[in-house]
Amino acid sequence: MDSLISILLYLCCTLSIGVANQNTKGPIITSYHVTTEVFYRFAMTQVSNQIFYNSTATDFIVFNLTIPDRAMITNFTMKVNQTYFSGFVTTRDVEKQMSLSSSVQDHKYGRLISNPTNSNRFIVREHVQGLTRVTFNVTYMELLQRRDGQFTSPIYITPNHPVRNIYVRTVIKEPRRVIKAYLLSNDHCFQDGRHDIVVNAEKSTILEFSQKFTKKTSQDVKGVMTLQYFLGSFLDAGDILMSRDYYIHYFSPKISKPVPKDVLFLLDISGSMANNNKLNQLKKAMSTILKTIKSFDRFNIMLFSEHISLYKRTAFVSGSKIGNAIKYINALKPAGDTDISKAILGGIEYINEYSKNSNKSFIFFLTDGHSTSGISDTRRILELTRATNKYDVPIFTIAFGKDADWHLTRSLAAENFGISRRILDGSSASAKIIDFYNEISPSVMSAIQFRYYLNGLHQVNYNLIRQNLRNYYRGSELVVTGRLQTAQRISNYKYLESRVDGLRRSGNISLTKSSPQYNGNYDGMIDRIWSYLMIENLIRQHQLALDSTERKRINTRLQRMASKYNVVTPITVMLADASTDGYYGENINSLNSVNPLELHNADPIVLKSERKSLKPPSRFISEGGRDPHFVIQSPHVEYPVCFNILGSNNDIIQLLRDPEINLRINIQIHKDPQTSAMFITEVGVATDKTFHWNISKIKVYQEASVEIIGGRRVNIEFKNGMMVHISNNPRHNGHYFNIGISREEKLSPATTGLLGMFIHHLNSRKPDNRRPNTRILTTSLNGYALESKAKLVERIHPLTEENITCWALPTNGEIMKTTSVFKVKKIFK
Repeated sequence: MDSLISILLYLCCTLSIGVANQNTKGPIITSYHVTTEVFYRFAMTQVSNQIFYNSTATDFIVFNLTIPDRAMITNFTMKVNQTYFSGFVTTRDVEKQMSLSSSVQDHKYGRLISNPTNSNRFIVREHVQGLTRVTFNVTYMELLQRRDGQFTSPIYITPNHPVRNIYVRTVIKEPRRVIKAYLLSNDHCFQDGRHDIVVNAEKSTILEFSQKFTKKTSQDVKGVMTLQYFLGSFLDAGDILMSRDYYIHYFSPKISKPVPKDVLFLLDISGSMANNNKLNQLKKAMSTILKTIKSFDRFNIMLFSEHISLYKRTAFVSGSKIGNAIKYINALKPAGDTDISKAILGGIEYINEYSKNSNKSFIFFLTDGHSTSGISDTRRILELTRATNKYDVPIFTIAFGKDADWHLTRSLAAENFGISRRILDGSSASAKIIDFYNEISPSVMSAIQFRYYLNGLHQVNYNLIRQNLRNYYRGSELVVTGRLQTAQRISNYKYLESRVDGLRRSGNISLTKSSPQYNGNYDGMIDRIWSYLMIENLIRQHQLALDSTERKRINTRLQRMASKYNVVTPITVMLADASTDGYYGENINSLNSVNPLELHNADPIVLKSERKSLKPPSRFISEGGRDPHFVIQSPHVEYPVCFNILGSNNDIIQLLRDPEINLRINIQIHKDPQTSAMFITEVGVATDKTFHWNISKIKVYQEASVEIIGGRRVNIEFKNGMMVHISNNPRHNGHYFNIGISREEKLSPATTGLLGMFIHHLNSRKPDNRRPNTRILTTSLNGYALESKAKLVERIHPLTEENITCWALPTNGEIMKTTSVFKVKKIFK
């Protein structure tokens, strides 16, 4: 086999911003990247903006971010020239202190990420000098909801300055087959972009969108792309994830026939409904909704202002008799004040008296205002509702228009097993009312009860059901989470079994499902999902709390959780400050003046005889080859870390990717036809220029110098001191390659890749059993915490061929399973 190393140093506008944009003054976004990874519906998204301020004046650069309504910001980093700022969560008190302090006045917008109005828009401003490069990175998380059988999440593209390049990448990894997946947009500015979709060997679905803009078209780039995908559905108890401490249960059985229902439409016709055409919008919506009622359903209509009145004064009406009801709706006229308490209590009392089965009944409530008659105190209305609703009838509420009592309607739904919506008046209001009804009307399973058993025997409790619903609605999904008690966290428990009982149209139904055998691979991820659900629930309690003592108790819990998991909430902010840790610290501005490190003159690989006097190395070094396996030396682990790369023939693996300097280092692996072992057959390094490895010479480029030695070795030295060494493997006639990389700590904290995820995040701790030859190694990837149990073993070093002692990562562990995430299609991608 002929030797092949292709080294591409590609001229990228991101690295030559000053040259590419000399004719454009002011801030320019040279790169706008959005990367989303979805794992079991849990999406982690990173938005990265690289901005060049092409002016000699001093001004503000703006980073504008809009996130989905249920998303939470969990990380923020900023790089101004060579200075890094990293975000950490603290209380809102710091916001007041910063606004009062003149010494930080110029920086308070650039260093503070807060959400004071509970909106989904964030703006960060940084005061910069001329000819400055700024990189903003924000990571947010969201547990996607299922509606109409699909999972969707908006991706807001909101550059505040002219943009040259947009790239959106989504990786979906689910336990069930992804049937369809799309990245959609109706915005005209994205019509010329390129779409790609790939399903790789690990059954991950990858969606990509990219588009470049000219100076003329970059001024008007703003819109929304929507991630949308469908999963296979079966008549079972769903999907379960179990960690050492927590479990997550997703429940969405395939049941098509809806349960017969009794629905009471509780509609506001007070005088304010005449404003902004609201009553006509309601009439239009109700005419359509009534036509969807099935013959086996029953309904009635209760109108309210300061009084209440019924369409039919006795029992519910058959769904086959809707003609007169539509005429009744169309004849409505607005008048009077609003008595919400009388309406709610009257509706519940009607269902208690006339419904055959409260498990199959619900109230569809709509109002456009506040209580102007009767009881107006929100707390008292909620107390009376709880006391009256003794059969737990679900109440679904709509706050119609900007003047509606959103706090009350939301609380009524949250405390009574329902869902609330806020719908503004306008031409599309009727359609939104119809959509909401269609979402909650097709109940296919009612009176649901969840039970969980460790090893199928020992019952455990759950903490919360995300939607707090008693019914399952077709096309939706219920999410249940729980925390195992200390006594239950022992190795004898291998799996968790769920048992779900309820009623469907044909009668009782019972479904069971067991989690996969517990192996610890997803502990960090499950912990993250559990924390998201708990924080989401605490935010909801915080919004609904009326009692000051209760609110204070909730705030304390919410603040503790938000600080632990670094999450921006209504009561916390993220403060970005210059990093002072050992990775890039105060000396970041002098990195280019450090003398380059010769690759094999670095801290030596640890041999068996040197164990007793072992000290962690002072630098970060990665070396790999042979079959192929890699050895990583890190200042944060006393022994090297070693692991094998698993893959298929001709797989291309991304070892390093630093978006700050657009550096990529990839390898291709190939199966030896004689031994079936895997080896490195191609290496790609991309950053600035292109050349071929053919003769001995040195080329000096803007970002690196390249030395080619005798056609058998290539040394690449970057300006920041990092070095890459590539050589033929002498044991196999030069057909395969070895690679070594040193001083990787010079790369930015945003660096990813199979090796990159270790650089700034690798740590170790002793396991609970205190075994001397095992360690728990931890790292993170795009905000995900990863950990695996490593054993101290003897291995052959891939370059020196010497025996070494190292912490071996298991190939089936949580860390090494991320290999599939780093598979790319091209050697220079």
